[in-house]
Parts: sequence; structure tokens; C-alpha cells
Amino acid sequence: MSKDSLLTPAEIGKLLKQKPPFLFIDKVLELEPCKRIKAIKNVSATELFATCHFPGKPIYPGVFLIEVAAQAASILCSFAPGEMNLSEESILVLGGVQRFQFLRVVQPGDILQIEIEIVKMAPGGAIVKAVHRVDGEKVAEGQMTFGAIANG
Repeated sequence: MSKDSLLTPAEIGKLLKQKPPFLFIDKVLELEPCKRIKAIKNVSATELFATCHFPGKPIYPGVFLIEVAAQAASILCSFAPGEMNLSEESILVLGGVQRFQFLRVVQPGDILQIEIEIVKMAPGGAIVKAVHRVDGEKVAEGQMTFGAIANG
């Protein structure tokens, strides 16, 4: 485990069902089970979007901002399996996105800070609030709902 991350990259990879290159969380800075998580995504010029999503002026796609929030929420919810009635085989999937706003462009070189707060948690699902920041400035925010499905 690195000194500035609560989870190693290997631990993050085990908690998330997504695999590279679709694994977006680089670090977990803070984690309060059933409450909140703060994670980091280092937006890199070597990622595929940087050459395809507006060549010459790469912009991190909004759908990736939603996905990185979903991955952080999934890590947070994995620390509350009893409250959510999750099994080892469960997959937490995005059920809806509400009032998500993109306030500023995110581009290669940015360090994206993802803050997820549980609004409501129930067996089989959760509602979370997501806020993304770059250099302390809010760049995106919204609410998302999740449901658990069986893997298999």
C-alpha cells in the first residue's frame, strides 16, 4: 500500500469488477464505510480518449466522469455488504444518473478528486451524491442510483 492511499492498486482491482483499461480509480484517500469515500483519478495523455476525444484539444469524456464516480461508489458500497445485502458474486450496477452537471473541462494532466457521499443505502441498492474537483475547483456533480445484480 502506498503511503498516500488506503488501498493498493491490487486491492482496488479486486474490489472492482471492471478491468484495465476500464479501471479508473488510482487511489483511495479517505473511506468511511456506509458514509463517504474520497478517491483520485490521474487523467493521463496516454489514455485512449486523449487521441480520439477532440484531437489536439483532448477533453476527458463526461461519461468517464460518471463512470469514475460509479467506480468510487462501488468501492464504498463494497465496505457495506451487510447493509446492502451484497454477496461476493454481486455486481453493483448503475441504475440512474440524476442532475449530473459538468462545470469545467477536465483534461490530461488534471488530478481528479472524486468525493462520494451515501444519500440512502438499502438492501440491494444505494443513492449517492458525487462531486468531482480539480485543484479544489468543482468540475462536476450529480446524484446516481445503483442496484445489485447477481454475477452469473
